[in-house]
Amino acid sequence: MRIVFALNVAITSLTFAPLAWADAKDDLVIACDKLAASPEDATRPKGISGLKISEIDGDAAVKACQAAQNAIPDNARVAFEFARALSAAKADPSLIFSLTLNAANMGHLVAMNNVGAALNYGKGTVKNEAEATKWFQKAATAPSPPRIALYNYGWQLTHGLGTPVDLAAGNDYICRAAEAGYVPAMASCGSALYFGQGLKQNLVTAVKWFQAGADAGDSLSQYNLGVAYDHGEGVARDYAKAVQYYQLAADQGYPSAWLNLGLLYEFGRGVSADTKRAFELYRKAAEQNIPEAQANLGDMYRKGQGVAQDYAQALSWYQKAADQNFSRAITELGLLYDSGLGVAKDETKAALLYEKSAGLGDVDGMNNLAVDMLSGTGRPKDVKAGVALLEKAVAAGGARAAYNLAGHYDRGDIVERNTEKSASLYLKAIAGKNPDAVQFLITEKAAKLSAETADAIQKQLISRGQKFEVLKGKLAPEAIAALAALAKG
Repeated sequence: MRIVFALNVAITSLTFAPLAWADAKDDLVIACDKLAASPEDATRPKGISGLKISEIDGDAAVKACQAAQNAIPDNARVAFEFARALSAAKADPSLIFSLTLNAANMGHLVAMNNVGAALNYGKGTVKNEAEATKWFQKAATAPSPPRIALYNYGWQLTHGLGTPVDLAAGNDYICRAAEAGYVPAMASCGSALYFGQGLKQNLVTAVKWFQAGADAGDSLSQYNLGVAYDHGEGVARDYAKAVQYYQLAADQGYPSAWLNLGLLYEFGRGVSADTKRAFELYRKAAEQNIPEAQANLGDMYRKGQGVAQDYAQALSWYQKAADQNFSRAITELGLLYDSGLGVAKDETKAALLYEKSAGLGDVDGMNNLAVDMLSGTGRPKDVKAGVALLEKAVAAGGARAAYNLAGHYDRGDIVERNTEKSASLYLKAIAGKNPDAVQFLITEKAAKLSAETADAIQKQLISRGQKFEVLKGKLAPEAIAALAALAKG
């Protein structure tokens, strides 16, 4: 019995040792998979959903995956997961890159993507965007490519990183990633369709992608969907829904959502007007260095809206936005120097600021610089250049410049008198909601308007479909009502 038993044990041991060792290896791999598998890895075993790097228990995963790596050094997935475990444990980036590169060279597609990411940012290796793009391309063009590689290769192409810019091909890859369910790609695909960047513009489909991303909790998609509802593009305008989606993005800390939400609160769109709430939202965005929010915060301090009036604070916030070349803030900064509000009056500095903002395309900066040129304030007088700059500002949509130039054409003081052109410019200023034009033509009933320009304004209103009898030499009540309607837009 003992001999038989011993013989049986020996035979059993000899017969099943390789299988037992194989089972042990499998157990090691499964342990590593459970602790460090990637959600983007299609080769992970069924039943294992994978973990984000931030969700991995670094110490436990390193121990399990190192054991699996020692047992099966030529297993691509194990090498890749060992690298992920080390990343979670904040190990040496060069070691992580070496292991990831080893897995990529063994054909692991997500490892190829990660090699590309490391090369793109120079993490654990020398930065090389061209090599990064090659690795992204290799993964993205393989059979059954990982959706993250589709997205990253598309990103390289659309941004010209290590490769010439190709919006059409790049956004096609990004949209393929979105179709595969990669949430970050949904906002990017939607944006490409929204703006027609390399793809045929399709606002409705763009909104569908924003909605899909928003439903998945992506803050950029939520913000973009808010913009679509805010502007009524690809979907019926709905300020209440814009507020809803901006708020969702804002709750995740998306700075531009705070800015846009602030605008809706300031002007009472989709919510009751609340300047204090608007101020709070602008401040949150401004503290994240969003220049438009900084300029808006400057406006509120200057006007005393939602906060006590404080010109020094207005100056400070305008300066922060101006330092980022935000043109409107540069113009507003110039106005403070022009008026000596919150700072010593300095017309020369104001003129220089207007010159800078005008160069950046700000139409009010152009207007203010032109006014200085016409009067010789803060700079040498140059009437010809001033008129030309006013014309340029009007062509760019400047309502304030239209109002100023209209007066000159009405009076014929620095330009040849042209009442038809004056009338056209006044209508542009009204349509642009310029408060000076509104006050002059509507509130004060154009008391100083010449008879000829008054007649021309009425005739131009009639040519636009208005029906009333011209009151010779001054604006008829119906004409003033038509101008008021035009100002309301």
